[in-house]
Amino acid sequence: MMAQKPEISVVICTFNRPEGLKRVVECCIQQITTDDLCCEIIVSDNSPSGYAENIVQSLNRHGVCVLWVPSSPANIAVARNKGIAASSAEVVVFLDDDMTIEDKWLRSMYEILQRTSADCAISSLIPVSEGKKAVTGMSAAFFPDFWICLMAPLSVRVRNPTCHR
Repeated sequence: MMAQKPEISVVICTFNRPEGLKRVVECCIQQITTDDLCCEIIVSDNSPSGYAENIVQSLNRHGVCVLWVPSSPANIAVARNKGIAASSAEVVVFLDDDMTIEDKWLRSMYEILQRTSADCAISSLIPVSEGKKAVTGMSAAFFPDFWICLMAPLSVRVRNPTCHR
């Protein structure tokens, strides 16, 4: 368990992609431990079977808090909202189980938010194959062996004082 309140809640929405979920959680754990970030990982399981609970239990190590949250009915908005409700950090980062992240991505997203006092930061993304080669010309959504790689932060939205969590 975490001794202090996390600075970042990483909410990973999942629906029937166990290999992808394991890959993205492991990638986040690696960045959190390597970059010495104070984070929690929340897996918001949108699948009817609740398959992600066993994966979360197997990955709950390295001193990184990984939580499983059931999120039904199957709907990405439900999964995101359940993830937000379970989060305890001021900064919430969303990932899906078909994504992976570039080295230092979590730190970069957090630092740009801190530096600019913005409410929202976005990053570019590219579809990549299992061989980590960029896919061009077609959407990765059509190919089960491709996933999305989130790159360094691209732009930041201007702070909106009327929008609060």
